[in-house]
Amino acid sequence: MGARGVLGCLLLTALLSLSNAGLVKKILRHRRQTLESPKKGHNITLPSADRPVVFNHVYNINVPASALCSEDVDAPESTDLHPTNAAVVSGLPGTEHTINGENQIVFTHRINIPRRACGCTDDMPGLKELLSRLEMLEGEVSTLRDQCGSSQVTGKLGTKPYCSGHGNYSTETCGCIWDSCADLSCPNNCQDKGRCENGQCVCDEGYIGEDCSEVSSPKDLTLGEVTPDTVDLKWENEMLVTEYLVTYVPTRTGGLQQEFIVPGDKTAATVKELEPGIEYLISVYAVLSNKRSIPVSARVATALPKPEGLIFKSVRESSVEVMWDQVDISFDGWEIYFRNTKEENGKIVSALPPDQNQFIQSGLGPGQEYEVSVNIIKNNTRGPQTIEKVMTKIEGPRQVEVKDVTDSSALVSWSLPVAPMDRLTLAYRPSSEPSQEAIVGVSIPETQYSIDSLKPDTEYTVSLISRRRDVSSDPVIAMFTTTLDAPKHLKAVSQTDESITLQWTNSQADVGNYLVKYTPLSGATHGEELFPRGPGDTTKATITGLKPGTEYGIGVTAVKKDRESVPATTNAATDIDPPRDFKEMESTETSLTLSWQKPQAKVGAYSLVYVSRDGEVEEVEIPPTETSHVLYNLIPGMSYTVTLAAERGLKRSTPVTLSATTATFTFYLADSDDHHLTTPSGSEDNVISFVHLESQFSVETEPEEEHGKLTVSGITPDGFDLSWELKTHSVYDSLAVEYKDTQRLWDVREVQLPGNATGFRIEGLNASKEYQMKLYGNINSQRSSLLEAVAVTAPKPTSPDVLMMSVKDAPTTALDTEAVRSPDPLRPLNTSDTEVMSSGAEPESSILEVLEDLTVNVSSTGLSLAWSAPDEAFESFLVELRAPSGPTEAHVTTLPGGVRKAEMEGLSPSTKYNITVQGLVEGKRSLPLTVFATTEELKPMVGNLTISDITWDGFTASWSPMGGEFESFVIEVTNLDNFEESQNLSLSGDAFSLGLSRLNPNTSYMVGLFGMYQGSFLEPVYTEATTVHLPVLGELYISNLTSESFSISWNGTDGKFDGYILEIIDSDWLTEPKEYNISHNAKSHDVKGLRPTTDYVAYFYGTYKGSRTSAVSIVASTAEEPDLSRLVVSNITSDRFSLSWRTGEKAFDNFIVEVRESALPSQAMGRALPRDVHSTVMAGLKASTSYDIKLYASAGGQNTQPLFEVATTEDVPLLGPLAASSVSPHNLSLSWSTVSGHFDGFVIRVSDPEQQSDTLEFRLPRDDRNLTVSSLMDATGYDIELYGISHGRQTATVLTHAVTAPLPRVENLSISRITPYGFRVSWEVKQQEALAPSSGGFRHFQIVVTDSGWLLEPQEFTVPGNQSHLDIWGLITGIGYEVRLTGVSESGLLSRPLTTVAVTEAEPEVEHLFVSDTTAEGFRLSWTSDEDLFDRFVIKIRDSKRLAHPHEYSVRGDERTKVLTGLMSGTEYEVELSGVTLDRRSQPIFGVAQTGLSTPNGLSFSEVMVSSAVVHWSMPRFPVDNYRITYVPFEGGSPLMVTVDGDVFEALLPNMSPGRKYQVTVSAMKGLEESDPNTDTVITALDRPQGLTAANVTDTSALLLWQPSVATVDGYIITYSADSVSPVVEHVSGNTVEFEMGSLVPATHYTVGVHAMRDAQKSDSADTDFTTDVDPPRDLRAINVQTDGATLTWKPPQAAVTGYTLTFDSADGVIREVVLSPTASSYNMAQLTDSTEYKVKLQAIAGPQRSRHVTTVFTTIGQLYRHAKDCAEILLNGETTSGLYTISVGGEESQPIQVYCDMTTDGGGWMVFLRRQNGNLEFFRNWKNYTAGFGNRSDEFWLGLSNLHKITNAGHYDLRVDMRDEGESAYAQYDKFTIAEPRTRYKVYMGAYSGTAGDSMTYHQGRPFSTYDNDNDIAVTNCALSYKGAFWYKNCHRVNLMGKYGDLSHSKGINWFHWKGHEHSIEFAEMKIRPANFRNERS
Repeated sequence: MGARGVLGCLLLTALLSLSNAGLVKKILRHRRQTLESPKKGHNITLPSADRPVVFNHVYNINVPASALCSEDVDAPESTDLHPTNAAVVSGLPGTEHTINGENQIVFTHRINIPRRACGCTDDMPGLKELLSRLEMLEGEVSTLRDQCGSSQVTGKLGTKPYCSGHGNYSTETCGCIWDSCADLSCPNNCQDKGRCENGQCVCDEGYIGEDCSEVSSPKDLTLGEVTPDTVDLKWENEMLVTEYLVTYVPTRTGGLQQEFIVPGDKTAATVKELEPGIEYLISVYAVLSNKRSIPVSARVATALPKPEGLIFKSVRESSVEVMWDQVDISFDGWEIYFRNTKEENGKIVSALPPDQNQFIQSGLGPGQEYEVSVNIIKNNTRGPQTIEKVMTKIEGPRQVEVKDVTDSSALVSWSLPVAPMDRLTLAYRPSSEPSQEAIVGVSIPETQYSIDSLKPDTEYTVSLISRRRDVSSDPVIAMFTTTLDAPKHLKAVSQTDESITLQWTNSQADVGNYLVKYTPLSGATHGEELFPRGPGDTTKATITGLKPGTEYGIGVTAVKKDRESVPATTNAATDIDPPRDFKEMESTETSLTLSWQKPQAKVGAYSLVYVSRDGEVEEVEIPPTETSHVLYNLIPGMSYTVTLAAERGLKRSTPVTLSATTATFTFYLADSDDHHLTTPSGSEDNVISFVHLESQFSVETEPEEEHGKLTVSGITPDGFDLSWELKTHSVYDSLAVEYKDTQRLWDVREVQLPGNATGFRIEGLNASKEYQMKLYGNINSQRSSLLEAVAVTAPKPTSPDVLMMSVKDAPTTALDTEAVRSPDPLRPLNTSDTEVMSSGAEPESSILEVLEDLTVNVSSTGLSLAWSAPDEAFESFLVELRAPSGPTEAHVTTLPGGVRKAEMEGLSPSTKYNITVQGLVEGKRSLPLTVFATTEELKPMVGNLTISDITWDGFTASWSPMGGEFESFVIEVTNLDNFEESQNLSLSGDAFSLGLSRLNPNTSYMVGLFGMYQGSFLEPVYTEATTVHLPVLGELYISNLTSESFSISWNGTDGKFDGYILEIIDSDWLTEPKEYNISHNAKSHDVKGLRPTTDYVAYFYGTYKGSRTSAVSIVASTAEEPDLSRLVVSNITSDRFSLSWRTGEKAFDNFIVEVRESALPSQAMGRALPRDVHSTVMAGLKASTSYDIKLYASAGGQNTQPLFEVATTEDVPLLGPLAASSVSPHNLSLSWSTVSGHFDGFVIRVSDPEQQSDTLEFRLPRDDRNLTVSSLMDATGYDIELYGISHGRQTATVLTHAVTAPLPRVENLSISRITPYGFRVSWEVKQQEALAPSSGGFRHFQIVVTDSGWLLEPQEFTVPGNQSHLDIWGLITGIGYEVRLTGVSESGLLSRPLTTVAVTEAEPEVEHLFVSDTTAEGFRLSWTSDEDLFDRFVIKIRDSKRLAHPHEYSVRGDERTKVLTGLMSGTEYEVELSGVTLDRRSQPIFGVAQTGLSTPNGLSFSEVMVSSAVVHWSMPRFPVDNYRITYVPFEGGSPLMVTVDGDVFEALLPNMSPGRKYQVTVSAMKGLEESDPNTDTVITALDRPQGLTAANVTDTSALLLWQPSVATVDGYIITYSADSVSPVVEHVSGNTVEFEMGSLVPATHYTVGVHAMRDAQKSDSADTDFTTDVDPPRDLRAINVQTDGATLTWKPPQAAVTGYTLTFDSADGVIREVVLSPTASSYNMAQLTDSTEYKVKLQAIAGPQRSRHVTTVFTTIGQLYRHAKDCAEILLNGETTSGLYTISVGGEESQPIQVYCDMTTDGGGWMVFLRRQNGNLEFFRNWKNYTAGFGNRSDEFWLGLSNLHKITNAGHYDLRVDMRDEGESAYAQYDKFTIAEPRTRYKVYMGAYSGTAGDSMTYHQGRPFSTYDNDNDIAVTNCALSYKGAFWYKNCHRVNLMGKYGDLSHSKGINWFHWKGHEHSIEFAEMKIRPANFRNERS
């Protein structure tokens, strides 16, 4: 055999091996309707929308003679290839088409070897062509496989050559061994179906083939109309045949083949009664003489039915719910799509299971038209579509909110939807009354609407509907409740001085109570009271406990539960309370002195009306400061009715009244022997009485014979004469007379007299007062008491009608003449001073004419007098003015005799004065005219209301109050152009100016100021002011831009400015804003100290008198910073300064600094600094010297351009001399100067060398040059040190010394004569040897007495400087006092104070009343008291409500306790206890005691349940308010409490725990009192187990589960039974919550009950039922396992079954299920694939029940996932190392993407889509970058939004974020993560959070993605631009993982807010996803 023969043999062998290896053998899964057009000439029917796919390929592979083989892959009409050296041999084409149940297409290729195969020629190109065409065939098959999906193919290739029937094929020779070639006979003699010509058969019609043994097969089988149950067929055949056989069989496994006959003359047929949606293999055979031809076949799927009844069940803005009719055929599922008719790519496709016939499509756009299509999917074939169109509803208004809700109105606001709309419809109605709906139309673009005329306290429903043409949105509903309406017509109907009665009209709302709030207008704390609603339309309420005469602001609100209406308000004032303690103090013949206490209210005056007995009425107005008044010119002996009322404005208090009678005339006769004068009898009012003074007041000492006799005579109202006779004469150096008021109301006074004096006259006393006089004799500084007497001064004469008269012949006592000349006010008696007048007679001399008609007119600071007297009767007049209540002495004025009037100024307001006028003739005085007058109260005034600081929007009003203090001010500002624009502002009384703002420019205003004084407004003052024009700022310009500065200029300003303010803000907010104040003359300003390459915003304001205009602004960007810049000179002192500079990115070798004196440029100091130094200090410089500074840098031998600066050092700081001047006892004045240099400040230290006091240090500012040091000690030397501070360094020190001046010293402060009510204070004065000129002696002493507890006001006394002691009386008994004495020098300087302590003696008293041992019927009283102080104690008690009579008890003086019984229970008693002796009773002490409540009795229980019980008790003797029942578990726990009314005697105890013992305590309550409790116990019932279920039910067992009883139980009893099974009872312990029931009967219904037990208690039963499963087949195993089959065997279950379900599947996803008969116990598995793992599951069926599966497995499988779609599947494929992998998106091989897989974190399988770790990658990118992704997957990167959308929408994924920072780590995990489609801007959705970093991501839920060029956030600013990143921003973020790496600015770094906050940039962060069911898959 030649070389070609060998090659042919090799090729044939290769073909055989290739067929076995599967090169030609292929199984193709094809997805119909996706095939590309095949190559021309192939017999294939292409798919269309309504026709199935038909394959009809015939491959004829012929081997040419020259190449042993030939092939032909052309269509049947093509020409066979023939060898060049042989005749054409008719081929024997044959085609077989077979299918299996998996829609696999099987191609069978028949290779024919020609007859002359032995004679292979050298035509090698034929072989090459064969190989080429086989390769082409393989390529086409591969293409078809790729389009249809991958799968394995099974098939059969026939390879045995036929040898034309004239030989046999030999593999040894690689050819046919022919029979004889000599005879050219036809094979098989043409089968008698043709004739033989030249060795070839010419076949009869209808036959074909080499030997005419084959019937001519039909050609070109085509498909016509295909319906769900019919297919039209058509074919061709050139030859006539007898008939055609049409067969059709479903392509699925087990399909039944059917057939029918078509006459031979027909070439078309219809296949009927097909099953819809089934793929059929239809074959057509030609039949001739009962012989079939090779069939022509086609695969066709019958049409699927078109869905009907497509309707839209609901249509919303973003979703549509679709429903359609179900079909009655079996199919795989539904396919539904929604397509936006206006968008090319707006198609959304969804696949649904076959049992679902409705679907909700979400994520649609509002107001969009969609085409909706539904079709059936069966065997990967789509049925015809039912198409409808639908328009989504337009979007309703968003963020609907109801606010500003009142009782009758509400404001509805909303935001407009994104989709456009024409209008809005708003409807509202009461929620409970739909018929009252009101509808209004709202035009666009309104976003709010106010609803009025609503009902109060009513719930309303508001709905808003968007409308666009005839499309409307769903209503957006909001609900709100109107507020309670306020009561109306509030007014005060009556008032008293402590209450106000109000009345109002009730609210429309159904409220039960009203809250009344009230507060004084003066601003004191407010009060409030709750009142029930009154009957009818109105409510009345009375507020009590108010302050009299006070105006209140009152508000009344309606109250309902916790809701409250707005208040109705009014103002009302209480009445003025009347004066208190109105009484008569003194009565004379012509006057009455009245006194009272001021009312609590402020009053303006008092009105006093007095009516005499004979009916005369007089009225007097009295100033408000007075608390007493004297009525003059009354009739002696007359009875008067006096009425006093307080007034303020038009208000008047209730009057108080008293009756009083004036005295009769009385003449006092001194030294008369006629004692027979008596008062005449009669009824006249005007009577004269004569009284002998001497007989009353002449006193002799007792015993008279010891020292002598002391006599009192000449008694007048202001004095008397004192004379004495001593038995020892001229033995005393001097005499002393001491006199004092016995009532201790006057200081003790003492007068020194010569030792030979025998008398003197005492004057200056008070009328009608008792005085004690003592006469002392002094010998050699020793005092002895000689005589003592008591006398009473006469009543004061109150009118000229009452005269002091002496009898003419009365004897007088001669007294010492020296005493007469004594100037002491206690003038010695002179006989010439005594005028003798007779009763009713004229004066002895006519010069003493009587003065008359003294009248007084008063003002606040002065008074005028007028009187009458005969002309030329007097030489002069003496006018004496005295203020009885003041400390000053009387003011005496002498007037000429011709004057009858006098003006007196400079008096104190509201002060009572005693005025006396006397005439003088030759030194003798007339009888005085006396009158009392009170100056008016000084009312304040408001003056000098001025306006200043006038600007365009305001001004300042100032004023100065005069003459007193105001309570408050009200300032009123009225726009004169528009009176409705008025402001009223209230100010406190101490305010003197107010700045008014927010006014209109160039507008006139009237300003009125009202002052409130004593509750009323005084006359206002007014002024007018006009605001100025509003000035206008011009435009801003930027120039001279550098890296650190720019110039800003402006022009076009219009108006007057005081100056400008320039504010500079950098756009990054990295520095604080800078503000510059600029002169009004400036036109530009240089801004320095800026950062390079930074945007700055300049805001420019004009200012005028403190007001700013609106700002104009401009943006300037600084230039880039040069390599060397910013040479700054700082910290300049006298010998040094600091230099600093900045550099750019360029690196330098060093820096050179040259400094030289400006005057000596040739002498320079140089300094070279290393490259990393950017500052230096140049020291050792000269003071006051200018220096030139030069800086340049060097790099590689090249110097930069130098920087220059000039600096001048300061002078050396030098201090001048320090001087101390103005030396005084307590201070020093210091002054100093500076010689040169700079000073930051000064420090002065003052210390005394003896260190008697701490060193004083003063730090003073730089501008001070003097200091006054005060609070120093007198006569003390001080060292003074002064130094300066210059640039933080201390200068040289200056010293001086000074001594304060001395003061006289007060020493030896002592206490003596201590009584219960006072003591004497004594002291000594020691004069210093040398006093300062200004100090002098003491003018007076100041004594301050303060109780040790500081509970009382301190008492102050002023004592003359010549006095050395003071008696202090009127103190409180038994307490300590501190006495402080200070001397005041003539110049006003104070001495060092002295202090001491004194304690007054105690007064007997009863103390410390205690109440104890309280019972329901009484209590014990205890008290303390000193022994033997009291004879007995008296106890008075009475119940506080006055329900019973008071009780009084007497207790012996030696007892200290008393038990009181027989009282009412629960009652408060007032207790009064006092000690009693024979002659007095102590001050009582008071207390309050309350008896206890009686204990509830007879506790019992009923209705004891699991969680409650009812407790009962008996009715008490006395009523109580309520009962409190407390119950607590016996073993501990939180107590529970129930309160019931006092008339209820049982209570339900809820919320108890089952099976627990409770201690129940019942107490009675009344007010704040509580009785002793009564206690009992109760045990609640046991609760039954809960949640009883049977779980894990198998055929023979079940697990019973329950939740345990809440109660503690001993155990549970379980009972379970079935109809065919006996009951089973089981006992388990109380801590068991499950029970395994075994040995159950399969397929049996069981009933189970469980109840709890404890002791004798038994709970109710918990019940459930279940049915045991069918038991599975047993011993399932595979036997006789072959390459393509296996036998399964098993044993039947115990239960009766109705069949079996056998399921087996392989790794290629093919699942087969077989239903077997109940008698089967084995099954033969056939048509299996070798090397494949099969899982077999067998399940028994018993009616509706299924047993559990029994399984078995044989063989193994390889890799799990061929095209892994995520890192989890890669991990499951066995890859466990983290790194880069390629996945297929959605499992599609055509969509590969490289990802980084984290295989270690939390079990691995995480796909990382974001990593931040070093800042090497810029993440501040645009939308395009973030859509596509960027970065290195092994370093920092972002996977891309598009990829994330595809991946997360192909499955359910979890999100994990891992972060690390400075050794810490944290993570956050979310159980769902989805990125929505691009049209939503890739919105993000995540599920529930877990982890350690905190939930920051949920904030971004549902947000679209934002970049700086695609802003989708809801913030005002662009979040991505502001925070230098990109994210799903909201407003703005809690997570910013794409922020600027390492940026610690607020919110700009890599932030996770709940871990590190907004001001920390996290070092490492990764975001990654993994399938949610990863753990289940892996397990």
